[in-house]
Amino acid sequence: MIDPCYKDITCPYCGNSSRQPTAWIDDTRCPFCDKWMIHKEHNLLEDELKALEKEYEIRRKNIYKKYETKPVFKMERIK
Repeated sequence: MIDPCYKDITCPYCGNSSRQPTAWIDDTRCPFCDKWMIHKEHNLLEDELKALEKEYEIRRKNIYKKYETKPVFKMERIK
C-alpha cells in the first residue's frame, strides 16, 4: 500500500532515490549529494538558481554604477 504522505524523489544530480514527506517536497535537499532537488517556486535545479543569482548580482552592480557619484577633489571644488 502506498502512503500518500510520502513520495519517492529521484535526485537529478546523483540519481539516488529518497522517500520524502509530501509536505516538504517543494524544498528538499538530496541526503547523498546535499544539492537542492526541487525549488519551491519554479522547480529550478540548483545550477539554474546559481546562474540566476549571478545575473541578478550583475544587474544590481550595474544599477549602482549608474548612480554612483565620483569623489570631487578639493582643488576642483574651489575652481
